[in-house]
Amino acid sequence: MIFVSGRSQADAEGYAAAAEAMATAAAARDGYLGIISSRDASGVGITVSWWRNYADALAWRDDPDHARIRDRGRAVWYDWYQVIVATVDRAYGWQRSLSPFKAEGGAAFEVREDDLSAEETRALLGLHLAGMRADSPPDNVHALDLTGLTTPDVTVWTAWVGPRVAAVGALKMLPDDTAEVKSMRTHPDFLRQGAARAVLDTIIVAAKTRGVRRLSLETGSVPSFDPAVALYRSRGFEEGPAFSHYTDGGFSRFLHLDLR
Repeated sequence: MIFVSGRSQADAEGYAAAAEAMATAAAARDGYLGIISSRDASGVGITVSWWRNYADALAWRDDPDHARIRDRGRAVWYDWYQVIVATVDRAYGWQRSLSPFKAEGGAAFEVREDDLSAEETRALLGLHLAGMRADSPPDNVHALDLTGLTTPDVTVWTAWVGPRVAAVGALKMLPDDTAEVKSMRTHPDFLRQGAARAVLDTIIVAAKTRGVRRLSLETGSVPSFDPAVALYRSRGFEEGPAFSHYTDGGFSRFLHLDLR
């Protein structure tokens, strides 16, 4: 779904808040595969959202909250817009080599399924384990080591900028059509640049493709975990009860995303 529009420049704050809310709501819909958006200085913008099929895209179009925001856009935020419906038959790309030190804001991340053989990935996972041990009580360290991440029920993805790994995350399949997000960690050089978001979005799409009905995760309750919780909430996760083998001992927080 390609949405091309011209902004009126009225109520910029309201527009920004609505755009963020709609992006979050769309990501939680069944059939959602991704979104990318850009707008130039003159106010002309383009947003492309990908959906599993046309029926899923229409269901999002007809969502009551989406319809309300669309009416508000016609009344206040847009001078014009055009919607183009297309089917993707082929996609490919190219990217100039980026800095091997630190990506500038807006850098594109290449997300790959990872077999954990690269030293860069192993080093980031080592950093993740050390961080979990430093920020959690000894009986609340649930991070998987390399052995735990190489079992058949776990798939690992990493986000890369040129030769550098920027973030890692994993999907662990559970019984009863559920799954768990594991091992989410951003390299310190790439914090707040979208690397973890790219990995998490990949995990959500993979879970939907596999027919997972609920995606869950366990995280900590101290302030050092707040940025991660904010990311999860931005993708529609909500706090809930313990799941799988976990128990609620007072330190852990449990978040869930319904995918059906």
